[in-house]
Amino acid sequence: MTAKISIKLLAACCIGLLSPVLSAQTKVDVNGIKNDLTASTKKLNDHREAVTTEKVEISKKLTSSRAEITEKRRKARLAAMGNADRKLVLGKLEARASATGREVEYLGKQLGAFYGKIKSSMFKGETLAAE
Repeated sequence: MTAKISIKLLAACCIGLLSPVLSAQTKVDVNGIKNDLTASTKKLNDHREAVTTEKVEISKKLTSSRAEITEKRRKARLAAMGNADRKLVLGKLEARASATGREVEYLGKQLGAFYGKIKSSMFKGETLAAE
């Protein structure tokens, strides 16, 4: 039994002597880990910024390329058509543009009339929120 007690006392003494060293090493490790985390977070944020910038540039290039391809396809289709077919397609496009213009004009008039009705039904001194 005395041997067991001696071993336990020896272990307790070793732990008591080594604990300040271990705790100091743990503090150093924690500080090192915090520094690594800070550096990694900064690096990640820099990479995210770079990716976002690249996404915007690539998106703009893609959009302009799509528009260019669409225009070239339209021109190629018109060039491959006969003169009568080309006039027919262009006539349809002009009719659609004209109809859209008339629709915009009609909706503008409707909004003006609606605004007039709202204005006439308001109390004296009352104003619209958009004004």
